[in-house]
Amino acid sequence: MIVSVVAKRYAKALVALAREHRRLADTGEQLKRFTQLIDEAPGLKSILYNPAINQHFKADLLAELGQRLGIGSLEASFVRTLLEKGRLPEMPHIVALYEVLAEEAQNRLRVRVTSAVPLSPALQEEVRQRFAHYTSKDIVLDQEIDPTLIGGIVAQMGSLVVDGSIRNELLRLRTALVGDHRGGLA
Repeated sequence: MIVSVVAKRYAKALVALAREHRRLADTGEQLKRFTQLIDEAPGLKSILYNPAINQHFKADLLAELGQRLGIGSLEASFVRTLLEKGRLPEMPHIVALYEVLAEEAQNRLRVRVTSAVPLSPALQEEVRQRFAHYTSKDIVLDQEIDPTLIGGIVAQMGSLVVDGSIRNELLRLRTALVGDHRGGLA
């Protein structure tokens, strides 16, 4: 994820503030809901991001949306600050980075596990334990299904990818066989 310096500063400041108020998880969830609402409503987005529209009108609109979503005062204040500083369009990037930083602050690591079929709870726990042992962190699994893997799993932690899929093994075998065959003709 490529994030601006400004988004990093806001995300770090928000993590510190949310941590101080013991609201790391709540803040992330609330701001994610707020961001999704804005992203899913193009008309709303065009109003909020338009510099020609009155700031007070936008502030009132955001306050109303915050009330309807049940957004806390900390989160509402943060969104209002973004509006006042002209940084509201950066909110999706700030919230995405906030989630990463908040998980780091809680010694958590998100691992995306892709498999051909859903993993049983026992297998999920085994995968979680193995990564926890390897990283010394609490592991949060995000599971995806991809039938083209045939079997096995592919796990991604940040930029590290561990591919233990049958599809990958078959590709390696094919490459080895083609390579050996071509090598024999030379």
